[in-house]
Amino acid sequence: KEVCPVSQFPICFLPYPPFKLHVQPLDQQPQVSNSEREQKQTGNITLIDGPYLVLHAICSGDFGVLGRPLRDEDIRALDGYMKEFKLGPFRLSQAVALAQRED
Repeated sequence: KEVCPVSQFPICFLPYPPFKLHVQPLDQQPQVSNSEREQKQTGNITLIDGPYLVLHAICSGDFGVLGRPLRDEDIRALDGYMKEFKLGPFRLSQAVALAQRED
């Protein structure tokens, strides 16, 4: 069984689709052909309990996951995911903006 590396909850028991996090952002991957990229992309995705990640980041102020900081593209994707699947009003981009304003 696949388990979310953040919440340690089994992915198959989530009552909503998991968030697909690119472990290595696409712009940091070496240049390869389209077919090779598709193969690597499949291995480059980790399934995450999206709402848990968003709430954890908002509550803790830790905007990192799997040993790397969340990038702007990750934050936009999480915001879109939360909205698309109607998983609550929480938007990570708003929390990041508030955290930056406090600094």
